[in-house]
Amino acid sequence: MRIAMTLALLAMTFAPALAKERPPIELMGSLSWSLSEGINYQGGEVDLPGGETAFFNRLDISDALAYGAGIGVFLNRNMELAFLWDYQSSELVAQGSRDLKIADLGIDNYHGVFINNFGSPLDRMRPFVFGGLGATYFRGVEFVDQTGQSRQTGGDAQFSTTWGGGVKIYLNEHFGFSLDLKWTPTYVKSDPSGYWCDPLWGCYTTSDADYVNQWKFGGTLLARF
Repeated sequence: MRIAMTLALLAMTFAPALAKERPPIELMGSLSWSLSEGINYQGGEVDLPGGETAFFNRLDISDALAYGAGIGVFLNRNMELAFLWDYQSSELVAQGSRDLKIADLGIDNYHGVFINNFGSPLDRMRPFVFGGLGATYFRGVEFVDQTGQSRQTGGDAQFSTTWGGGVKIYLNEHFGFSLDLKWTPTYVKSDPSGYWCDPLWGCYTTSDADYVNQWKFGGTLLARF
């Protein structure tokens, strides 16, 4: 009888804690500022309306506000598998002898990520790091060419990765927020950089990869169920 009563007391003591440690689902809504970097572009000289001539050698993406959403599932106490999406509305700018806005540019990021949460699920504050793979989609743009004609391009998706970390702060069992940093490099093209020669295999052309980089600093609202 005493053993049964002891087991019952232990169950009553630890059951709430065990229930809290069951892997929950975590919903996310983010808002951040994106510092963006474009790519090198050999545009050469361009005749602009009004008789002006300009030289452009780079396509840049303006910094912008970004927002997003996500959903994560805890695989155990610390590992979380999540899907993240975010969007930013930037400007595509040609740079060189002068800056020239070409068009408004929308950018979507879609990534599956693994998140490692440090500490215990019962902690109010949990540092975390994450990394994942996916795609960045550059939406189509509308612009006016040198002759004054309106034109448009289709969208383009490119492989990208995303990496980051931060700290989650839970206000109670179900709701909290995080402060985070995320870096998303997106491969766009490769530029010839020279030659590499080997005495056995001969010479080869080498190239430098060119990436669009997005650095996002912001916060995320969290809801656990």
